[in-house]
Order: sequence, then C-alpha cells, then structure tokens
Amino acid sequence: MDVWELAHEYQIEREGGWYFDPVRIIGVYATEREAEAALQQVRSLPGFADTLNFEGANGLTISRYELDEVQWTEGFVRVSS
Repeated sequence: MDVWELAHEYQIEREGGWYFDPVRIIGVYATEREAEAALQQVRSLPGFADTLNFEGANGLTISRYELDEVQWTEGFVRVSS
C-alpha cells in the first residue's frame, strides 16, 4: 500500500554557501489527490509562501512511500564541518 507525504524543505543562504533548513512534514495522505489538495491549501500560508529555495521553488514536495517498507536501504557518511 502506498501513502503520500507532503513536506516542506528549503535552503538558506548563509556565509559560506547554502544550507538545508529542517524538513517539515505537513501530512501523510492515502491518495496523491488528497496530498495535492493539502499542498494547494498550505502553499499560500505565511512561511510556505515566503520561502524560496535556490531553484526558485517554494520547497513543498509530495513523495510516494510504500507502507511497511524500509525507505532508506543504504547507510550514510558523516561529514565534519
């Protein structure tokens, strides 16, 4: 079974480059249509309407996930700052 996540993520320009702001999960929906309706509802709210990422998009994304499945199947590498 698939679910659809609506999230908000954008980049902040600071000294030394671009940084990702933490991801905000807005909601998880049973259908893509419900997720799209929620996106339309929140896109004009303060914060979501005012933040642009470096590509000019507002950072709202809809992603499909398979329920009860591991989504991240590889490890990760820590990078020192």
